[in-house]
Amino acid sequence: MKVKEIREKKDKELVKMLAEKRESLREVRFKIASNQHKNVKEISLFKKDIAKVLTVMKERLLISATDLTQMKDKSHTDTQINVK
Repeated sequence: MKVKEIREKKDKELVKMLAEKRESLREVRFKIASNQHKNVKEISLFKKDIAKVLTVMKERLLISATDLTQMKDKSHTDTQINVK
């Protein structure tokens, strides 16, 4: 899955996708351990997808935190200007 596709999804969809990817990774690990699955490369693909989703979620968190800080700073300077 490409990062561009992940960025287009909403937060709830990302949380759901993350849970699904983690569950799929767990299932593949158990299947490989019990010799029911031969494609070991799938593990790295699931891990990369999980990392991409987590990265997009972290980006959104940092952007929203930055926006809140800027709004707080702006309101602080507005009140300081009005007091003088």
